[in-house]
Amino acid sequence: MLETFTSEPFEQWMESVLQDEALETRWLNLLSQLEYVGCRKILKSVPYDRVDAGVLQHIQEEALHAHLLKQLVLKRGGSEGWEDPSWSEAGWEYIQSVDRGICEGLSPFVYYPLVSWVIEQRVLWLYPWYLEKTGDLAIKRVVTTILAQEKRHADQFSSHGFNRENQAEAVRIEERAWDRLIEKLSEDRDTLVRPYADRPAVN
Repeated sequence: MLETFTSEPFEQWMESVLQDEALETRWLNLLSQLEYVGCRKILKSVPYDRVDAGVLQHIQEEALHAHLLKQLVLKRGGSEGWEDPSWSEAGWEYIQSVDRGICEGLSPFVYYPLVSWVIEQRVLWLYPWYLEKTGDLAIKRVVTTILAQEKRHADQFSSHGFNRENQAEAVRIEERAWDRLIEKLSEDRDTLVRPYADRPAVN
């Protein structure tokens, strides 16, 4: 399944990001935002009377991931918030596109685990790739911690027994949204908007 998520345009774009500390800080901030949005999506999509210990743990861990990534951003001179308009907007649009595309016609009991499952599949491809490519030891430690929990999330949601048709359609929806995200990030990479370029790192 994971080979489905291989993205050559992303890999080409990220190779240049990894050579620019300011751009990699923007990338980390985007990952923090995406983890935070994932936490919000759980809170909004799971009915109150369906929140169990597993859902609460998922919420807690997604919030932790956002926090760990944000700490990296701050140490590299980034800001407390998500004040990177173009990348932030692209990140929101990615999650919203996946969520809207999958939830049409499905009950919350189905689309919450299905959306979570397909996002986890992307993460299980993305984070190991990033872990191998980045040379920053602090990033490696954080991504390793996050990845261990994301693997458990993927196992948890794979046990929901989705039919293959739903899974295949979810993957198609996510891939389209991911391609649009990378296209927008690539278009913006060479602009003069570099919010973290002149901020000192925190030792």
